Amino acid sequence: MDRKQQKLLKQDDMSVAEDRISKLPNTYLHYLLSFLPTKDAVATSVLSTRWRFLWTSVPKLDFDYHGFYGSGCDDSCISTWISAIVKHKVQELDLNHSSFRGESIVLPLALFSCTSLQVLKLSSAGVVKVPSSISFPYLKILQLKYLEFFNECLTERFSSFPVLEDLSISKCKWINNSNRISISNTALKRLVMEITDSYKGGNIDFFKMNAPSLVSLSWVSDYLPIECNLSDMPSLASANVIFQKFRPERPIEEMGLVSSNILEALSHVKALQISGQGEKPYTKDEDGWNIETVPQCSLLNLKKVEYREFDGHSMELDVIKYLLEGLVI
Repeated sequence: MDRKQQKLLKQDDMSVAEDRISKLPNTYLHYLLSFLPTKDAVATSVLSTRWRFLWTSVPKLDFDYHGFYGSGCDDSCISTWISAIVKHKVQELDLNHSSFRGESIVLPLALFSCTSLQVLKLSSAGVVKVPSSISFPYLKILQLKYLEFFNECLTERFSSFPVLEDLSISKCKWINNSNRISISNTALKRLVMEITDSYKGGNIDFFKMNAPSLVSLSWVSDYLPIECNLSDMPSLASANVIFQKFRPERPIEEMGLVSSNILEALSHVKALQISGQGEKPYTKDEDGWNIETVPQCSLLNLKKVEYREFDGHSMELDVIKYLLEGLVI
């Protein structure tokens, strides 16, 4: 066999090797494309006729505003794209949009009734207008970051997401002094909240939660809420609770009562991580304000306590004493 024949055979072997991927079923090719940014997935359409329309059926799309910046794309384009995506029964949508003009983002109504969506991540979307009717029957993961709400809108409808397991709310803003969060969901297992004053208007004054299946809680905030109503969480195994500042405008005993309510709601945890200048636990009875004693059964499951950024303030020592009195050794 001469060199020319060997070269032709080698090229044939390479062609066969390259064609192996194209011969895979669409399901596997869609899975491979789901790991690519959307623009790269679309670019595969030029490979061959086999790949021309494969990207249109990928169940996962990741839109990044910066990838389209300067291309003449505006919010109407994004709305049109999302509507088209919903029609193709998208399962995961990660929308990271930056509105440099501070304008409201009007997402299409079809998004809020998408029956196929399992993962939804909205970030840096400015002021989001949410319709009165929302339905996510298969949504399992919801992440909200740097969003602005006029009222409770989306947050008060978490109960209508029947299979929601993971919820993350980070650095969101509530406009018109509607700093309230109400979370009610029996399927929720993991909750992450990062509510900080650094994002103006981001503090929460009134917080209510009913999540009996919750396993993990991470709650980071500059201030304690003024009112806090937490239902029993018998499945809660780990909690990270950080409140970094006092509320100078509220009576210390009142904030102490809020601290007591939060600690009591965490009574089932096995691992507790706390930090910040916590308020001294108080309760109120007919005789006025009194330092509360932890009920005997409160911390029976607690195995590990970590107090981060401890400075030795009297308030911090009171909280540690409060916790130790509830431990059964």
